[in-house]
Amino acid sequence: MDKQEKQLLESLKHNKYVLQMKRFKQHGFVNTYQHSCNVTHVALRLASLFHIKKKKRQNIIVGAMLHDFYLYDYHNGRMTKYGLHALSHPLVAANNAEKTFHITSRQKDIIKTHMFPSTIAFIPKTIEGWIVNLSDKYCAVCEIIYGILYQKAWEVKA
Repeated sequence: MDKQEKQLLESLKHNKYVLQMKRFKQHGFVNTYQHSCNVTHVALRLASLFHIKKKKRQNIIVGAMLHDFYLYDYHNGRMTKYGLHALSHPLVAANNAEKTFHITSRQKDIIKTHMFPSTIAFIPKTIEGWIVNLSDKYCAVCEIIYGILYQKAWEVKA
């Protein structure tokens, strides 16, 4: 990651609106902010592995950090104006990101398509979209398994 990409990532990670994601539980013991950081880290590793060019890596940083920028607690069963959280949060996150950060259409597409195949109507159209999509799935599985194992270890100690 070059200096400009590090600055972009740090500016997103320290943004007052992005920091609000720390308030919301995501998978297991992981909050939405940490999950987004995890997805960004994995996505950048994949981008490096596939020799993705700088502009596309910048899109990956923005798309990965903001893919769950919905800013509400979905654990209370809340429905969004678009429907169930699992299916609708990509649209909420994309709209929030567009209003807050004035993202590009390509970055918005990365966010909107990160839940494919659950959101069958929104298929990733770019390599960046596929990288964030796969990174999100990988991180979600790891976070859930870690949460289960951590909880089991905690129960044994208690």
